[in-house]
Amino acid sequence: MKPAYKLFFAIPFDSATKNLYDRVCRTIRKQYPSVTTVIGNQEVGPSPMYSDIASFKVQNRELTKQFVAQIQESDIVIADLTHNNPNVHVELGIALMESKNILRVTGRSIRCPGDVDENNHFTSLGNCARGRMWISCC
Repeated sequence: MKPAYKLFFAIPFDSATKNLYDRVCRTIRKQYPSVTTVIGNQEVGPSPMYSDIASFKVQNRELTKQFVAQIQESDIVIADLTHNNPNVHVELGIALMESKNILRVTGRSIRCPGDVDENNHFTSLGNCARGRMWISCC
């Protein structure tokens, strides 16, 4: 049995979602001390060094490398699809490409677009700070 696990949280960049997942991560780390949690927007952020347009492509390559590395190192990727955020879908695509264990969650009962929805259904996980949280079961 693996002694430690790493969870990567792919979430949109808004303060309400970040606060929710900060609390979720604290709870997980408290209950399971051997679990490492990574919220994508905490570990990987834009660098002030790349503030002009000319360096935009360099910044994107660096961010992509960081996201891919974080996802590759993770045992489970949790993707919050509540707001249908493009960045979360990119991270989900990377996780699918890497054959990671993926937990798809959303704040409302919806179906994921495209191929992601194949053989999935949603069941209620319970109430959370934003209302009812749903979990995708594969």
